[in-house]
Amino acid sequence: MPNLGQELTDPDTGARLRFLRTSNSSEGESTVVSLDVLEGWSAGPLHVHPLQSERMLVVEGVFNLRRGNEERELRVGDRIEVRPRTAHTISVVGEAGTLEAEFAPSLRTDELFEVMFSATWPRRPPGFVPAALRAWVESRGFADEIRYLWPRRVGGMFGVAAVLTLIRELLRRRQGHAMRTP
Repeated sequence: MPNLGQELTDPDTGARLRFLRTSNSSEGESTVVSLDVLEGWSAGPLHVHPLQSERMLVVEGVFNLRRGNEERELRVGDRIEVRPRTAHTISVVGEAGTLEAEFAPSLRTDELFEVMFSATWPRRPPGFVPAALRAWVESRGFADEIRYLWPRRVGGMFGVAAVLTLIRELLRRRQGHAMRTP
């Protein structure tokens, strides 16, 4: 379990997350994080939090939010609430930004973030795996906290693409190793 103030850095995106409130410090009421992100970052594909509300505050930068059928730009000081089971995603516009996000109730959100930001988690896909697929793999086992929404056909295509990408990368590395071996 994370501690108040603990920071995690995603090894693939460079995003930094700091725990402002944890499940333990709030007796399960909510988890609050500060998230510093760089150009190209997004919260992944459309997703829902089945049992949680999410509240976001833009601290720095500009973000594009998609919530249900609504799309809008959020700027410094803007606050937004996403109710449980509401499809949404958010991405940074420009070079960088900072968000504060609160998830209520906490459930296992602290643990989810530790997994998603860990370079050493045993099931973490390699960095060359597309971010959307990486997020889906990392969130397995956290169905009460997050569920990604994509048509089953697309999910299957992601799986096939990931396996093919992994095989291609392993073959490339093996060929490189064979060329170096006398």
